[in-house]
Amino acid sequence: GATGTVKNLVGIPNMSDTSVASLNQMGALYGVAKGFAMPGTAHGSRAAETLTGSRRRLGSAVFVGGIVALLVLCGVTLALGYYGPGAQNFGDYNYTQGNRDFFNYTVINIKNRAEESRDWTTVAFGMFGIAVTTLLILLNQRFPWWPLHPAGFTVSLQYPTRASFFSVFLAWLFKTIVLRVGGVDLYNRSRTVVLGAIVGYVVAVVIGFGLDVAFFWGQGHSLHGPP
Repeated sequence: GATGTVKNLVGIPNMSDTSVASLNQMGALYGVAKGFAMPGTAHGSRAAETLTGSRRRLGSAVFVGGIVALLVLCGVTLALGYYGPGAQNFGDYNYTQGNRDFFNYTVINIKNRAEESRDWTTVAFGMFGIAVTTLLILLNQRFPWWPLHPAGFTVSLQYPTRASFFSVFLAWLFKTIVLRVGGVDLYNRSRTVVLGAIVGYVVAVVIGFGLDVAFFWGQGHSLHGPP
């Protein structure tokens, strides 16, 4: 992530203990690439196109909703951690190993400061990525026929991308087939089926969650594994 890039460029021997600690703790915001808020923001902007009233209120609504969701999730996590099955039993990387990794990185970096050195291979790899991204941006802006967007290159190695790419590919494939076979009319009519499948999946997860709470408290089942 970005923390490793900064440490390689600056060099840990050239950083203070405070800088090393604060930089490593930024990893908590990373959260296995789930702390990136831009996808939700983009979806909010897209949702504004369907509004008939004032769209200026959408930004405030998204902001308030994000704050409420953050407070609720923190409260639920603390409650389950202290009064439920315990955070160690949540099963996710963020609660088992990930919640300790960044603290361990801080201790290791500070204790081994004298032996720490720049990983020039990583630096070179990063510079190569900057060059390729710059080239893709220029091509995307200069040539309308250019098919590759620079955003695809910058996020291609993130875990959510690797875990979701096949689902995205299937969605693209089905959309292409529907448009080729029935055009926009069939595409608009098929959206009901797709939304129904999503709603059905969510309902099934909610029902399963309710059964776990009622009959398997503290020994629940893995119902949904998001990327």
